[in-house]
Amino acid sequence: MTLSALNNLGVALAKRCEFDEAEVLYRQALAGRERALGRSNPETLVSVFNLATLLLKSGDYDAAGPLFERALAGFEHGLGSNNEYVKMCRHALEIIK
Repeated sequence: MTLSALNNLGVALAKRCEFDEAEVLYRQALAGRERALGRSNPETLVSVFNLATLLLKSGDYDAAGPLFERALAGFEHGLGSNNEYVKMCRHALEIIK
C-alpha cells in the first residue's frame, strides 16, 4: 500500500469515527513519509496535521499540541503564513490552550 493510500484510508476511518484504526494508519503514513520525503516536506506535514487533528478529536490535547506546533512551523516556513493549513493549525492551537 502506498503512503498516500495509507493516509487516505486513515482519513476515511477518521470520518467514520474509527479513531484507533485511523491513528495506526496515520502513524504508518507519517513514519513512511518522514523516511521517504523528509520531516519538512509538505506531504509529511499533512500527515503530521492529520494525526494531530485526530488526537484533538480524541481529546488527547497533550499529544496533539506538539504535532500542531510542528506542522504550523513547517507550513509557515514552506508555504507562507496565509496558507489554509497554517490557519487551521493556529485555530487548533487556540482550542488546545
